[in-house]
Amino acid sequence: MRRAAIFAAVIIALSGVLVWWLLRGGATDNRQRDQDRAPGESLSNNLAMGDTAVEISRAPSPEPRGVEEVVKSAEYIYNLKKRLAVMNGPVEFHGKVIDQQGQPVEGAKLKLNLSIYTESIIKALGEKDAVQNESIHLLTDNAGRFSLSGKRGSTLRLEAVEREDYLWLDPGLGSFEFRRDIPQQNRPYADPTKGITFQMWRKGVTEPVIQVHQRVRLLENKTDYPVNIFGATPDGVAQPTVDLLIRTPLAAPDDPNRPYDRWIILQAPGGGIQETQDVYPYAAPMAGYEKEWRKLYQPGGPRPDSEGWSRNYYLRTRSGRVYAGLTIRFAPGETAFVIDGILNPHGSRNLELDPAKQVTDPEEIRRLDAETSK
Repeated sequence: MRRAAIFAAVIIALSGVLVWWLLRGGATDNRQRDQDRAPGESLSNNLAMGDTAVEISRAPSPEPRGVEEVVKSAEYIYNLKKRLAVMNGPVEFHGKVIDQQGQPVEGAKLKLNLSIYTESIIKALGEKDAVQNESIHLLTDNAGRFSLSGKRGSTLRLEAVEREDYLWLDPGLGSFEFRRDIPQQNRPYADPTKGITFQMWRKGVTEPVIQVHQRVRLLENKTDYPVNIFGATPDGVAQPTVDLLIRTPLAAPDDPNRPYDRWIILQAPGGGIQETQDVYPYAAPMAGYEKEWRKLYQPGGPRPDSEGWSRNYYLRTRSGRVYAGLTIRFAPGETAFVIDGILNPHGSRNLELDPAKQVTDPEEIRRLDAETSK
């Protein structure tokens, strides 16, 4: 009640100042016009132009518009105050950090940035420093848990999760809202009994691996695209080993209403393929592989991924002599498949990348390609 009364008093005071200023401006304009007029000069002069007399009259002073402008200003300030009160809410942010085995990670540092809308009318009206940012660091306890409360703000952004001997990849959950207009059920991270879980990868023993990056461009009247994940291409003498076959046949060739619908089929001739939801595809599974994976592609369809998509896969090829973790993206604007990932050419399912052990020499990559193709 006391805050409401103070706010009302501020509005009344501002309104009074605006009325005084507008009325004073009108009176000052009238006095200035009177001073500029020569002695004896009337507000109407006759100017002879040939045989025609033209009367030039000063426009009458406009009536002050103070009341209307004051009302509009008061409404604007009132609505601004309400909006600022909604933009900032109580910050409750809870969760835990685990590793790839589901074990808690103690001592992980969360680097956060909190956006706070100013509740100062003066700053908001001037649009200066309307949003302030505060850096916050949290440490997980021996159960891997973290907690933040007792603050007010609008948006909390997760910038990094760090701990020595661990890796962290942003899984796309880096922004959390606390505005008062967001329903509580849409903020599970604000519930201390639930919270949100972040996964890190505990570094282990690494092996020599090869990074994969290939672009497979689609061509008209072609549906089969063989891929050698070592990057080898036909040289006119020998055909490279096919590790992955991408096929794009028409889904309904006899239906004129579906001229662009196609199947996207991924086949593994020398082993198997399986889709994965792993955040860190660094350890290929031993079993669960299938000969092919397929998806119906419908341009302009109702699904969010009807135009483009990205999937993660594990690939077992060359009768188990090579394992790979691949991200395959389809970019319709470029009419191409983009393949990125890691392959282990030594028959191991360990796909963790260690830059110090990465195989980058082209001759060595060609040698490993030929050796595993036997």
